[in-house]
Amino acid sequence: MNTLELRRVTAGIGWALHALVFEYADGSRQGRVLDNGGRDMDLSDEAIISRGGGGRWETIDAGDYIVRVCGFNSASIHYLSHGITLIFASGREICFTSIHTPWERGSFSFDVPQPGLLRDVRFRFGRCIDIEHLTSTMHLPITRNTAALLPRDLKKTLLLVLGIGNKLDNHLDGLHIGSDVWWKSLRMLRGFDLHSPHTENTSLPS
Repeated sequence: MNTLELRRVTAGIGWALHALVFEYADGSRQGRVLDNGGRDMDLSDEAIISRGGGGRWETIDAGDYIVRVCGFNSASIHYLSHGITLIFASGREICFTSIHTPWERGSFSFDVPQPGLLRDVRFRFGRCIDIEHLTSTMHLPITRNTAALLPRDLKKTLLLVLGIGNKLDNHLDGLHIGSDVWWKSLRMLRGFDLHSPHTENTSLPS
């Protein structure tokens, strides 16, 4: 499940955008790196650095996620675009753009549908044409509503947490905290915090 949690992002910039790579919590990567002829290269550090990346990665704070992608297209078809800005739920903006303004063309903007997580950005012949996203509540605080949309393999962990709360209630000398208080406490967690490779499929009670 940690293939969804964005940890860092980098880009390669010259006269326009050569590369854009996202790295996730499990170490997997998505994105594209283009050579001078506009052909795809691999997503290795060496390839990124060779395309102007400089080895500089932007680290993403835990719990933050991309809500919007915008920028300008490129006059040259051998690049991804002229530049791109990633806008996060926290208000943070990460901008990768060329200073070679003569190659700047029309703007683009895509909002990430919520609840959802950006997975990749699609480019074609110097233009950003679309985004790839996955419907998910893994990045959101846990509530009754968001919990219902969590992957089935995480619901057993949530049931375990609620079960422990119920047992604690039974050992407080008659003091009953109530399920609403436990659900309010769960808002401090996200779906990602429940992740375990050993959880099994289950259903979630109301």
